[in-house]
Amino acid sequence: MEELKAGLSPFVTRELRAKLGLNWEEDVTSRSRGIYRSRDGTINWDTNAVLKAMVDNWQSVFRNVLGHVERSYVGE
Repeated sequence: MEELKAGLSPFVTRELRAKLGLNWEEDVTSRSRGIYRSRDGTINWDTNAVLKAMVDNWQSVFRNVLGHVERSYVGE
């Protein structure tokens, strides 16, 4: 699961920032626990938070980037 988080976190962060704008962190953290900032200011996610952010923002952020198969993986 750590490899999944390590691989998805940069992608999810980039896509959320691109689609939701500068306030993406507030929007996502208001609906999901497991997202926090480290001392150096970088965003840290737990695996569940990454997947939940993808599910919660699928239509607005990830639908045009990923396909149906990827949606199934995220939802499982």
